[in-house]
Amino acid sequence: MSAPAPSQYDQTLALAAIEVERSLATYRMWIWLAAIGLQLTLLALGKPLAPSSIACVVTAGVSSVLLKLWVDRTASATRQAAVSLAIDLLTVTALFTVTYYSEIARHTNDPIWTMVTLPMTLMVMLTQMMLRARALVSLVGGVLATVMYAGDLWLQEIPFHPAYLFVGAMLLATGAIGLAAARGARRRLEVFAGLQLFVSKGALDRVTGSAPSAALALGGELREVTVLASDLRGFTAMSEKLDPVSLVTQLNAYHGRMVTAVDAHGGMVDKFIGDGMLAVYGLSSAPGAGATAALASARAMLAALESLNAERAAQGLVPLRIGIGIHSGAVVAGNIGAPGRLEFTVIGDAVNTASRIEGLTKDLRATVLVSEATVKLLPGSAGLRALPPQTLRGRDDAVTLYALEGPDVPAAPPPSRP
Repeated sequence: MSAPAPSQYDQTLALAAIEVERSLATYRMWIWLAAIGLQLTLLALGKPLAPSSIACVVTAGVSSVLLKLWVDRTASATRQAAVSLAIDLLTVTALFTVTYYSEIARHTNDPIWTMVTLPMTLMVMLTQMMLRARALVSLVGGVLATVMYAGDLWLQEIPFHPAYLFVGAMLLATGAIGLAAARGARRRLEVFAGLQLFVSKGALDRVTGSAPSAALALGGELREVTVLASDLRGFTAMSEKLDPVSLVTQLNAYHGRMVTAVDAHGGMVDKFIGDGMLAVYGLSSAPGAGATAALASARAMLAALESLNAERAAQGLVPLRIGIGIHSGAVVAGNIGAPGRLEFTVIGDAVNTASRIEGLTKDLRATVLVSEATVKLLPGSAGLRALPPQTLRGRDDAVTLYALEGPDVPAAPPPSRP
């Protein structure tokens, strides 16, 4: 597996953990606002508010605001989880302390907090912990919740009742359920993160969007896009001199740089064909934006290849050369295959044309060739040199092509044996 793959995998897991903590912080804010609403309702009904009740709402509010501010300003999943869990535990401890030493607890020995409110609060916290997909946190939380409940019963000297055993068992059971749920969620998250390495971002966005059932149906939609086809020069000759392991290692290093350049400009890698790559731009944007992004991506690919070749030179390896063809037109973007095996891709004459334009880069001694259809969508033609009309393989009509030029565009090597 190439070097970028593990980092992308880990990044997906980290982003998911960050999103969970932010969601939990938002949920807590809503719970706090609901508690304030309840207090106001009691006041409106003429019910007196106990000092402990007011203190609990204030304590919960302070912790909710602190947690929300923390998670919104922290990009580290590990730090978010650690601090959020600490705030959870401190909040419950503070609520218990405030209630236990309040005037009601000291003079009336009212056990309502211990028998009803505390178990419900702990249950909500344990449910929140399930969302964190951390098995150890759920297990420890269940044990601590049970210990805290039993300790409060003992400190307030509340007479024993068999129902308390049931409450403690429910708290332990919630922790155990959280343990199983966290493990299952973690496995599903890891599978999803792994799928990102094999499935295009466009396909994942469709499946995880608002209408996943429609995204999984056979067929597609007509779109005006820009297609970029790239291919390594002299790859066949190079592959004859390398063992399969070295060949795959070098290909992965090359594709890793190219995919980064495509992703950076909003493109979607449609497929790899050996040393070749097909990328699509403008699936979710205007045709002009897709054409501009494709050209910018081509320049980024050349810059990435130059950097890779510098590393290859230091290792005593020959430099790599590529050819890129860009064309804009109508395609059908959607699922092809069978109900049990689908592939999200783009199909249409624009795809074939881009591939054939890329094939002409060898004969025309150009690194990047752009069709007139794409040039018409660009805001300008700076850096593009018009070429004489060319006939594409399998076509009768000649097409007008433009060669990308500039200090960042290397000269194409002489035609070599394919």
